[in-house]
Amino acid sequence: MALYTNIKYMEWKSAEEMHEDARQWLSELEFAHTESHFLDELLGTYFIKLSTDRNYTQTKALVERLSAYKKQISGHIKQARDHQNELVVLLDGIDQPYEEREVKTAHKKLQQKAEQLTRDFRELKKEIFHTVYDIMRENNRKYLIGGKYRK
Repeated sequence: MALYTNIKYMEWKSAEEMHEDARQWLSELEFAHTESHFLDELLGTYFIKLSTDRNYTQTKALVERLSAYKKQISGHIKQARDHQNELVVLLDGIDQPYEEREVKTAHKKLQQKAEQLTRDFRELKKEIFHTVYDIMRENNRKYLIGGKYRK
């Protein structure tokens, strides 16, 4: 599917602004990547052990989705770093309209992809937190009902 990008729409952004955009994406994506490692450890080592058969399947599916997300985000981080290097075409002072248009088009596509990844990760985190909350609540209920607080 071809993505139509109106280059005139992007011309208002300077090379410095696009560089700042790319720097911001990298910061957000790298933080999300770190978060994904934490969530993976949380789910993988703690909650799968606590899960009942009923939540094990759901938790395992979340771990698999999280793993797939980590791969996607790693690839996008590399693309964003490469794009930062390509922004030199806009700063070199040489008139290269075709190359400049390609960089601007790539910038817009990367921006859309970064925004989509951020939205998808937010939804995944929400599902993980709800699952973790349910498991914790269930385990606390078992702990209280089991009489472990009695002396």
